[in-house]
Amino acid sequence: MRVLFPNWNFFNQVAYEFSLWVLAPGAAEWTLLPFHQERQPLGFFVNSEVNLALAELNLLEHFAQDLQSDLAEEDVTQLTTFKMVRSLVTEKLIEFKIDPRAKFKLVAKSPSETLDLYVSEETSLV
Repeated sequence: MRVLFPNWNFFNQVAYEFSLWVLAPGAAEWTLLPFHQERQPLGFFVNSEVNLALAELNLLEHFAQDLQSDLAEEDVTQLTTFKMVRSLVTEKLIEFKIDPRAKFKLVAKSPSETLDLYVSEETSLV
C-alpha cells in the first residue's frame, strides 16, 4: 500500500515509525541515519533505491518486533535481525564516513511518544 500511496500518512498515524541513530565516540549528540530516497519519474517501474530503503525500514520493524519479547542483552545480540541491523549500520557508517566505533539505537516514534527500543554497547561495528 505504501508504494502505491507514498504521501498517504495513514500508516504513520496508527503505528510507530522506526529510525536508527548513531553516536560516534566523542560526539555530543546522536545522528540520524537517513533512509529516504528521492522518487524518480519512472520509479513506479524501476525503483531499486526506494525498494532498498523500504526493505531496510522493514528490517527495523522486524527487529523491533523481536525486541518485544523479554531478552537478555546477550540474547539480543544473537538475533538474526540484530545481526542484520548491525550490518546495515556498518554500511551506513561507511557511506556517511562516520567513525565505526559508534553506538547505535533503534527509536520508535508515534504521534504521542518517542521510545528508545534498543541502545547498543559501544563496539567497533566494522
